[in-house]
Amino acid sequence: MRFKVLLTISCLMFAIGNVFSQSTPKFLIISLDGINPKAWEVAHTPNIDLLIQNATYTYSGLTLAPTYNSTTWSSLLTGVWPAKHKVEQPTFTQNDYATYPHFFDYIEAAGIKTASFVSNDSIATQIPSNISHNVSFDSDDEVVAEASDYIKSNQDVGAFFVQLDQVFHEAYGEGKGFDARRAEYIKAIQYYDEQVGTVISSLAARSSYQNENWMIVLTTNHGGTIDGKIGGKSLDEISPFIFISGDFVRNREFILDILDAEKGKDNAVFLRPGINEYVKIDKTGTKLENMNDFTVELRVKPKDASSDPSIIGDKDWNSGGNPGWVLARGGSSWQFNVADQNGNRKDIDLDASKWPIEDDLWHHLVLSFDKDGDAILYTDGLESGRTPLGYGDDASIRSPYDYLALGEDGTLAYANGSNQWKGVYDEVRIFDKVLDPATIAAWKDEKNIENRHPDWDHIIAYWKFDEHEGKKVVDSSGNGYDGELVGTKRVPANGSITHVDIATTLLSHLGVDIDSDWGLDGNIVDLVIPNIVLGTDVRMETKDVAIYPNPASDRLNFHFSETLKPGNEVTVSVFNLNGEKIQFESLTTGYSDISLDVSSHNKGYYLYHIQGKTFSYKGKFVIKN
Repeated sequence: MRFKVLLTISCLMFAIGNVFSQSTPKFLIISLDGINPKAWEVAHTPNIDLLIQNATYTYSGLTLAPTYNSTTWSSLLTGVWPAKHKVEQPTFTQNDYATYPHFFDYIEAAGIKTASFVSNDSIATQIPSNISHNVSFDSDDEVVAEASDYIKSNQDVGAFFVQLDQVFHEAYGEGKGFDARRAEYIKAIQYYDEQVGTVISSLAARSSYQNENWMIVLTTNHGGTIDGKIGGKSLDEISPFIFISGDFVRNREFILDILDAEKGKDNAVFLRPGINEYVKIDKTGTKLENMNDFTVELRVKPKDASSDPSIIGDKDWNSGGNPGWVLARGGSSWQFNVADQNGNRKDIDLDASKWPIEDDLWHHLVLSFDKDGDAILYTDGLESGRTPLGYGDDASIRSPYDYLALGEDGTLAYANGSNQWKGVYDEVRIFDKVLDPATIAAWKDEKNIENRHPDWDHIIAYWKFDEHEGKKVVDSSGNGYDGELVGTKRVPANGSITHVDIATTLLSHLGVDIDSDWGLDGNIVDLVIPNIVLGTDVRMETKDVAIYPNPASDRLNFHFSETLKPGNEVTVSVFNLNGEKIQFESLTTGYSDISLDVSSHNKGYYLYHIQGKTFSYKGKFVIKN
């Protein structure tokens, strides 16, 4: 059965290339509730993987706390955050749906029919709407069967919502957990994949499918903790995956590289690999210069790395025996090193299988340092490793270098791995005391802690990186230990696709004019491939030209219903899914068939644009070898 579903989705994605911009826009949202973003690294999801090949996507989107089902469904389906829709409890009792209704109501008001199929009847009964066909069922299997049949047979419906919650019930509650290490959890996610395949395959079975332009959104309402809890604001709870797939959607992961910091917003610092980028703080004559008992906290979003580059530190990291301290990358995890003036070194090397951080998700890292006690590392609020220090009163870990640095060591010229990792920094805090584990866990997801943190009186330095321009990094502790950006850039701390972006993006796709009085909080996600926007000169009569074989191997052929007149120059451009032109040919006319050699291209998805004096056609094709 799975093999058949895969074939159908594959054919569906090939066919999408023949749907042009003047086709009728439609969309399908599938909410797979209860999936922790880290689970994608483990689960086998071939149907969903095929969608991603044709999508703009993120594994670490954003929804706002509290992460109750009621709250996150309301954000997703109204297009506004909890401050507006008012659903901030596990129930729907307090709400303002009168002001901020289900966004399907705007679609219905525009004369487009909508349909919703859900496993949790609260969505159908507690969120009022004018949806034409609004039904709930007792199981995911029933939802999938009924939604698939309805999608096939109702050509006049333009917007569909399908919600499944089997994974949520597998993860939520005592003795369970949103934990990628639980076999039952991963098995449930993999079953979701089969159900997704069934629903999406129903699109291609529609009699009007060839004249439709589909956008498919795959998301989850929220994640949860490894011990089965929801409602909080941990990164595992507020970071839903969001995949937006469709005709001429740019195939890219929506990551911070492409975004710019915004004035007055929550920003962060982004380091890029292979470039001389770091943050430096001159610690000369400050409390940072010779610390004994202290705690370092930071939020970091790491991606790939090589060797063991510094995360933050003040020592010469070319040798662990040099005086000073450093937190550094270590494989796909992280590590700690310190040494005194006599070269007495101490290390903590974390097990990457237990404490992985190289996943492009936010992590809270903490070093607790008690000079005559222990050094302890915490990852996302959990103790990850410790080592006894036992340095005497006469020992000093003071580095001879003037700078504390992020993304570099104290020399600002680390030779073994410098600038070899990609990551984002936010909320870097240093205290002149050892924080207790309960405080670390309770405050790991908090931002803007000024005068709120129980140990605020012990803060030494606090860099939030919220400035949107310039090189200065302001110390918010009040001590004036400002830093400087070197080469790096600021980005939005939550620079990703959000739940509320889905409504605005899909309304735009359908051509529904968004009224500012609606107060929607989302942005329209930039999905279109640059330079591939279809113009008004494009003819939509697919009967005029046939493209074959698709998928292709060595050659792509174009058959025209009428012979092309001699002298009518025909050009064919081929683009990859990043919008880059990779082939351009002028072809001989005077025939009804022309052929393009595509043997030099790798296996994958491509776009073509064939133009003459009186016609222009664009679409997608696939190379299978």
